[in-house]
Amino acid sequence: MLTYNKATKLDLQYTPILRAGNQIYLSVAIVAMSNMLRNVISYSYMVKNQIVNSDDGMELMVKHCVAAFDECDEDCIVYDNKNFRYQGRNGEIDVLVIADTYMLIIECKAPITPTSNFEMRSEYEHLLKAEKQLNLSKDAFSDKGFRKRYLQGLGIEEKNRKVMTCILLGNRLFTGFTGLNHPIRCFHELDMILNKGTIVGQEKTMRIWKNGKYSSGDLMDFLSDQDSFVCKLENALNKRSEVMTCSGKIVEFETYSYDLLLAHNIIEELSTFVENKK
Repeated sequence: MLTYNKATKLDLQYTPILRAGNQIYLSVAIVAMSNMLRNVISYSYMVKNQIVNSDDGMELMVKHCVAAFDECDEDCIVYDNKNFRYQGRNGEIDVLVIADTYMLIIECKAPITPTSNFEMRSEYEHLLKAEKQLNLSKDAFSDKGFRKRYLQGLGIEEKNRKVMTCILLGNRLFTGFTGLNHPIRCFHELDMILNKGTIVGQEKTMRIWKNGKYSSGDLMDFLSDQDSFVCKLENALNKRSEVMTCSGKIVEFETYSYDLLLAHNIIEELSTFVENKK
């Protein structure tokens, strides 16, 4: 399991043991700085181990997403794992939500949570793959002719619907990131918007829905890069820079700290008080 296999890409954090003839090479420093339990699980996904990849034909994230929309009060039709072909290219949609005024195409990604900044590259690779898939889906369903034919195949009347997309993650690491063509959101926050509408703090509960109950406008705001409370909470991030000098060159590392008091004030501005916690 920890020995490099030529059938996969070489990554010493996942497979630190190398065989060369009758010799075995191992970097103790790399092993010491790696989370080997996490990497063994991740590598099992990479080599398509049947045990860790057993999902009964549907990814767990897709199941949760479909269930969240099924539970929602809005009248919509939800499909999962739909295939299509557009301009000679094959596409696949994890979750397709069709309502009266919009179509939402969701690409679900549930990579193993990174345990270091270095390992965050694998999650970013998942985002790039999702962006590529959604680019094709967005182009296809923005084509009125294709959309009409596809919906007819589903027995749904074609009408003027807004086409929206979303990359849905199982964690919050990239929530609100705007560097790609599609909004990135966490499943738990999507489920909250659809079915709960409240943010529960240590002292009180606040309602994030604009009205007393859910409406499609809440979902559209949630997916917006400007109006979403997720994006507005980015104002609570404080930039912090570390500057180092090496051989006459200046190296600057930029990171952010989260101002919890400012985040609390932003939430209060965007929400409605429900109750104090006892």
